[in-house]
Amino acid sequence: MKPRVRHILQEWEQSQQRREAPPSLLFHENSKLTRPGLDELGRRIGRIMSEGLTKELARSWKCYPGHPQVELPRANLVLERGLQEVIVGRRSLRAFDPHRPVTLQELANLLQLSYGITGRLEDSGGTQYLRAIPSAGALYPLELYLMVQRVQGLDPGLYHYRVAHHALEALELADQSESMQRMEREWGMGSAPAFYLVVSALFARTMIKYRERGYRFILMEAGMLGQCATLLAECQQLHSCMMGGWLDDELNGLLGLDGSSESVVHVMCFGRAPREDAHG
Repeated sequence: MKPRVRHILQEWEQSQQRREAPPSLLFHENSKLTRPGLDELGRRIGRIMSEGLTKELARSWKCYPGHPQVELPRANLVLERGLQEVIVGRRSLRAFDPHRPVTLQELANLLQLSYGITGRLEDSGGTQYLRAIPSAGALYPLELYLMVQRVQGLDPGLYHYRVAHHALEALELADQSESMQRMEREWGMGSAPAFYLVVSALFARTMIKYRERGYRFILMEAGMLGQCATLLAECQQLHSCMMGGWLDDELNGLLGLDGSSESVVHVMCFGRAPREDAHG
């Protein structure tokens, strides 16, 4: 380890010793699995499964009755490059073309193949819905919201992805440019993306089964969703950037979330690169 890096780490460790441990480290400690904790977790999981609750929990996706729906085309992704080329070519982009929109098909591909339903299994317990990424206990605690500015076939506004119907629910049809421009300034964006994808988590869906360990699983899942979505964008000549600097209470309030039982855990933006500019 380089001397300067070692010095910075030592300073940080000393600062932690002079005060109480930060909540993040306390959470990490309290969410560790111990042998007794693993035995108790096994009993809890067995009880939930014996009561037939697992599949009910997995189908507890959100919907907004009474809001207009926009049907999405089924995923139809045409790959022009191999997987390795797509992975190597992925880069974050912070300045987007303000004139070229994303198509509805491109958006539908991204949503269905990142977190939408991609298959079904029938057994004695009913139907199990399958998705493109793994989820602890197949509980899928995440919900997807979109702040749309430039998507063909969609009015600018705030939408929720209704996974069961592969459709968008229009929560607020209004120009999002003011909110998006403020986010751009606060988050260091160069120009407006075509849309933001905002990922929230309903914590109880996973934590009712896995307790504190479930929170780790939720964050893992949000990361897998993010990587899947950015690679799907790259496949379609779209570009993306993962965000981290949102103000939690403000963004939760914009989506109508209480920030406790459901809260934003990930934000990404997508759009086309400026014609004259290479992305970096």
